[in-house]
Amino acid sequence: MQAQLYNAALQERRDAWRMCGETIRLYDQIKALTGLRQDDPEWAAQSVEIARGTVKRLDRAIQAFFRRIKAGENPGYPRFKSARRWNTLELSEVGKGMIKSGQIRIKGLPTLNFKGVLPDVKPVSLRLTRRGRTLYASITFEHLPVLLSPAGNRCGLDVGISDRIVNSDGEKWERADSLDKRKRRLQRSLSRKRKGSRSRRKTGAIYANHCHKAAHRRRQAAHQITTDIVRRFDFIAVEDLGIQKMTRAGKGKHGLNREILAQSWGQIVGQLRYKAAWAGRQLVEVNPSYTSQTCSRCGVIDRGQRDGKHYACAACGLRIDADENAAINILRRGLSQAGVGDTTGRTAGCIQPALMPVCAEMPDLRRKGRRTRQRV
Repeated sequence: MQAQLYNAALQERRDAWRMCGETIRLYDQIKALTGLRQDDPEWAAQSVEIARGTVKRLDRAIQAFFRRIKAGENPGYPRFKSARRWNTLELSEVGKGMIKSGQIRIKGLPTLNFKGVLPDVKPVSLRLTRRGRTLYASITFEHLPVLLSPAGNRCGLDVGISDRIVNSDGEKWERADSLDKRKRRLQRSLSRKRKGSRSRRKTGAIYANHCHKAAHRRRQAAHQITTDIVRRFDFIAVEDLGIQKMTRAGKGKHGLNREILAQSWGQIVGQLRYKAAWAGRQLVEVNPSYTSQTCSRCGVIDRGQRDGKHYACAACGLRIDADENAAINILRRGLSQAGVGDTTGRTAGCIQPALMPVCAEMPDLRRKGRRTRQRV
């Protein structure tokens, strides 16, 4: 039903623009839902917030289309959705009584039971998603930033493949394994099945469930890393990497692209952005040019001084791990970019209280909220 509503609303917008040159707004389509519910008892038996959420989902897709046009990117006009691929129900508003201890009750849907304790704050939105053979409820609550006390440390982070992350103190986080043997077996089995057969649908469901679990493990590992970093450091400098351009398909790059994506660089930086803002930490993204080719002691730039994991400066004799050397350069560049000043020595030092970010300058995060996912 929701896929049909999405497609009908999209067709209405396209026809109005092509035939009359008019733009149909979000609230015009929301008002039209009243007549739809009066004429069709099947829609009346379902919560109106589900239908409103579907129309708002289309409106976000349209807005993203125009945003990409302004940015000069490939616009990608919204497409019609297949009912087989419609895996998410989104409510525009969460009414009173929908979410109680251990249960989610929505008009027109079965009662859903879940485990876990909900915070004693107002829920803002609710989303039900089917991933593989599991149903998840994603609930967003009103949330105020929780400022952490100053830790007195600062660090630069260099992401890589042989080690997932190395910081300017020489601390390392182990790489994630990109080889998934079971995934490959399922892919080969799926390719041998006849299209449209029951066996192919069954294998496809198993494959989708496996991919979802693997993605969940990668996300959880990234959360553990980023939470640890934000708790321990007041100032964090990372490289502003164009990961999409780096992983663009090219001859002989498939193995490298697979390794880069397996380390979840983009996910880690994205989590650091909002966690640092919530905690009152300062995150700076710097230009990555020449950070791995510059000596962190004397500043000489020489590509030949790096040999794999080892860095040896011919000018000053510095011998250091190559990733640690790059992390120190990233920290120094981040401090300069933030106007904090340079750092001396190899290890991260303490930030003076006057250099800490002012809480009043933090963005208002109450509207964004905090999302909690529960398995139901």
